[in-house]
Amino acid sequence: MDISTRDLRAFLALIEARNFTRAASVLALSQPAFSALIAALENHVGAKLFERSTRTITLTPEGKLFAEHAARLLAEINDAVGSVRDHASLKRGRTTVAVIPSLAGGWFPDILQSFARLHPNVSVVLRDEFSREAIAAARDGDADFAIATPAEPMMPGMRLAHFHADRFSVICPKGHPLATRRTLKPNDLLPYPFIAAPRGSVAMSRLAARIGPARLNVVHEVEHLHTMLGMVRAGVGISVAPNLALQALALRDQVAIPLDRSLTRDIYLVTREPPNFSAAAAALFDFIQDHPPDTAPRTRKC
Repeated sequence: MDISTRDLRAFLALIEARNFTRAASVLALSQPAFSALIAALENHVGAKLFERSTRTITLTPEGKLFAEHAARLLAEINDAVGSVRDHASLKRGRTTVAVIPSLAGGWFPDILQSFARLHPNVSVVLRDEFSREAIAAARDGDADFAIATPAEPMMPGMRLAHFHADRFSVICPKGHPLATRRTLKPNDLLPYPFIAAPRGSVAMSRLAARIGPARLNVVHEVEHLHTMLGMVRAGVGISVAPNLALQALALRDQVAIPLDRSLTRDIYLVTREPPNFSAAAAALFDFIQDHPPDTAPRTRKC
């Protein structure tokens, strides 16, 4: 037989009570059933654990040795069960999510704050990664899931769930000829110097599909949003950025003008297949699904 928590509790109860009848009542057993349980435990460990007399019960040397381990084992089991229950009930927990920077700095902090109010003892680890790295983190188990804009076919063993369609805005200086327009179409950008994101980016891919990359008057290609905004502020050119990327930024001497509604970037929740979430990860995933972002430009004024 294997030693169970019931065996350990019976053993420790007998040490405490020093009487079979009283110890049996603690476990809600009859005295014969309790005696049989102790006898089976002694048989399993291969040693007599108690010296029995008409007046009292004492531990044998082997019983004293076993007692040192039994109390610790039972406490560890109780702690383990309590920890699992706490995690399952979200009294405690930890989850990791990989999020693209344009969401991590704008929309996601509000999500974290709202989630923390509901589950104050759940720790959320945020990894702000570009899409490819965010998806790799979810694939490799370094994150429970990712929020990303995949530009390549999804690798086997991964699952995509469409989350949101993020629109784009044109960024230009306040004194620019386009600055007073309420909305713009891709062809409206053609006469002006353009600061481009890398060719593989979602923004450039969408623009290229509509107007052809050769027709844009690209004067610079930059990797980072802050670099682009600095160039626009200096009057080097105009550019295009996802609305969610702009929500964390205070535009100085610039305006954001909504671009054609048909130009969007699709944002996905990316998980392994099957997800195999902890309770904390499942709670955050569901909360995010229920709170998609508002992608309207934050402001046209500074």
